[in-house]
Amino acid sequence: MLMIDRVVSILQDLNVNEEAIQAVSVALQDGADLIEKSHFMTADPLPMTAFGAGDKGGLLGFHHDKAHVVIRETLDTFMVDLVGFAEGVSKAVDMVVDADEMARADLSVQRQAVDILTSRSDFYATDRKEQQARDSYPDSPGGGSTSEGTGS
Repeated sequence: MLMIDRVVSILQDLNVNEEAIQAVSVALQDGADLIEKSHFMTADPLPMTAFGAGDKGGLLGFHHDKAHVVIRETLDTFMVDLVGFAEGVSKAVDMVVDADEMARADLSVQRQAVDILTSRSDFYATDRKEQQARDSYPDSPGGGSTSEGTGS
């Protein structure tokens, strides 16, 4: 049945445990088969006189037929609701996948920005070169250091 296959596919997309997917699949298929093949759904309607030819029998036959139609339409609508539910789950899966892809893209852009900043900003190398320059040029001709700068 198409609806059940769709629900199973959605559950697989959500990475639900395979045993759980199979259990849901079996339950849905069994339920759909029971509804579709049941005597209730396949039997011809009872004649209005099935409960007797009198007024009470005819009235009971009318209400029985009416109840049968209501239950049949309810079951049909229930099946439509299940299809709608499956479509809703499918849309939710698509939205989650889209959100994951957008988050992945955002993180990729952020990562690229950080890589660019770190590749163009080697602060450790700058600090090291500054220290080497200070060590190479003593502050005074005698080699001692002063707070006056490098001088000439």
